Amino acid sequence: MINLVIAYSQQRQNKCKMGDAETDHMYTIARILYNILSQDTRINTYIIQKLDTGADLANLRESVRLSNSFIKAYGGKGYHLELHSDAGAYAKGASGLYYSESGRLFLEPIMKELMDLTPWPDVGLRQRRDLLALKGTVATAGIIEVSFHDNLEEAKFIHENAVPIAVRLANGLYKSIKI
Repeated sequence: MINLVIAYSQQRQNKCKMGDAETDHMYTIARILYNILSQDTRINTYIIQKLDTGADLANLRESVRLSNSFIKAYGGKGYHLELHSDAGAYAKGASGLYYSESGRLFLEPIMKELMDLTPWPDVGLRQRRDLLALKGTVATAGIIEVSFHDNLEEAKFIHENAVPIAVRLANGLYKSIKI
């Protein structure tokens, strides 16, 4: 059995051009993805619920703790996929962040699926060793930055394509975990 944690940004203060917060639109996509994957009995899927400890960093710490508890409780092969939208306008499109080689291999097919959907060139895969969601999880972990929420065109894309994004993520996950 494959154990999969679906997490998402817990950043309530990270505002999107569409008026919501990053956590809101990422939760929407995470929920759709969970609904798709939870129908498959070969995947033990867990979604982190919305957290409100009072601070974004405390929410992130709790999300990582919940992920680790789930993976440890069920044993076996475990994955942690965290969904975010990017900010900073330094580029366009999707990116995948990983800590280790196993994280890169986990993300490659997921990113390929997502990049086939986004209508502009994407950032691609990058290694990051400083992010708690990557270095703090016991599972093989990856972060997908779906697109930039501080760019109006990309923010609209995120909001208008929640279902296609989730379907692409599911397709990539199936290829990644080889079910």
